[in-house]
Amino acid sequence: MEAHQDVRDHGSPLVALDADYGDATAYMQNLGVLGYVGLLRFSAGARRSSHWHRSDRHHLFVVDGKMDYFWRAVGDDGKPHHVEVNAGQMVFTPPRVEHWTVFPRETTLISVSKLRRERGTHEADLQRIPWFE
Repeated sequence: MEAHQDVRDHGSPLVALDADYGDATAYMQNLGVLGYVGLLRFSAGARRSSHWHRSDRHHLFVVDGKMDYFWRAVGDDGKPHHVEVNAGQMVFTPPRVEHWTVFPRETTLISVSKLRRERGTHEADLQRIPWFE
């Protein structure tokens, strides 16, 4: 993300954002000017995450919609814990916690993470895992 001009110097208050990325079920827009903040949009029925982070951690704030969040410690073969996260609620994921997300309806999240969420850096820090049974 490029540094933006200071409006006191007659620059524009608009901030140029990095290119977005995603697929048919999700969209990610990095909002890194406030740290590592991203806006994510998920289609109804999307199943995402299914990974854990080596060193990253994140907060997920549901702006609108609903998220089913599942988690357990790395290496735990038991049934994952589950919580429904509704609009106005937030969850925290520390490092080394397996997690999965399901979106029963179209949902918008704000993600605040330790590491910058670009495709390469994000993938380098995580370990993909299969969906639980």
